[in-house]
Amino acid sequence: MIFEYGAMLAMSLSLFASPAMAAAPAGQCVTVNVQELPASIDMGRVRAAWLDWYNEYRATLDLAPYASDSALDRTASNWSFFSVKRGTIDHKRAWKSAYYDYKGIESWFSNRGVTFKNVRGKTFTENIGWGVYSCAEDDCTDELISSIRSTFDFFMSEKGKAYRSHYNTIVSPDFTKMGMGIGVDAASKRYYLTAHFAVDFAGKPPVVCEAE
Repeated sequence: MIFEYGAMLAMSLSLFASPAMAAAPAGQCVTVNVQELPASIDMGRVRAAWLDWYNEYRATLDLAPYASDSALDRTASNWSFFSVKRGTIDHKRAWKSAYYDYKGIESWFSNRGVTFKNVRGKTFTENIGWGVYSCAEDDCTDELISSIRSTFDFFMSEKGKAYRSHYNTIVSPDFTKMGMGIGVDAASKRYYLTAHFAVDFAGKPPVVCEAE
């Protein structure tokens, strides 16, 4: 199943399995590898723009705003970085798994020390997308924000359609926390975006002892 939308593509293709990580013992820090983006990109501003788009629309529906969460920023950045390294993005944590294997993704989060409460049958969800991005300026922040707007607009375009899982996340009354991470592949001139959402954590996320 392939959805094409301008410069962005959501794909079910998976080429490699995500590398396994052992769950960290209680009280210990965990290693979460993320891409070191160019200094020309201010990810604080990029994340703020992404969060604002969600919350501005939620406000029109009298929904509570999403809270930005650093633990979900890290997990989202980790998945986007892995996607850059394999050259594609999807939800599959193992080569032969289902496209959206809830238990597999839940285990992936757990291996990074992040576990979720179950509130009225809701725990977490993951939204992904990619699009065209290239910038050689001294400050590429606005360029990246402009590029990822196509991803948000595609999510919004699902409103009223039979398949609207991304739009449903934008307007969910259950999820309260959001994190977003981006990986940039300069060679292919693409960005890979991951957004993670949660109702609440089952325990305090661990301290990150190393980020590469």
